[in-house]
Amino acid sequence: MVLIRIHYGPVETNGIIRHKVGKVLGLAAGLRDQQYEVQLLPTAYLNRMVIEIVGYEVLRRSVKYLHFNVDYNSDKLCKQSIDKIKKAIQRFFPHYFKKCYPRITKKPLSARHE
Repeated sequence: MVLIRIHYGPVETNGIIRHKVGKVLGLAAGLRDQQYEVQLLPTAYLNRMVIEIVGYEVLRRSVKYLHFNVDYNSDKLCKQSIDKIKKAIQRFFPHYFKKCYPRITKKPLSARHE
């Protein structure tokens, strides 16, 4: 299982600056549905979200453009982020995907069991 850390900063709305975990919950739920382990870590950087895998920064986005308490399928930016995270994991852990997705052979099913 791959550990993904999401560092998210406070967001300013109506003159109030505070951490809104609801902005990153959709992204975290999408990654958990893909069988990844996710940690949400608040930081002090305003409007910033950094995604880290194995100590490396993989993606940096602004938190204010993510939708609040919305499913990841409805949020276009969230879908793009999940796709980029998957590609980064394929670079870091190529053996992980070989186990999960075995190579497809071109033989028909009847010929494999002979």
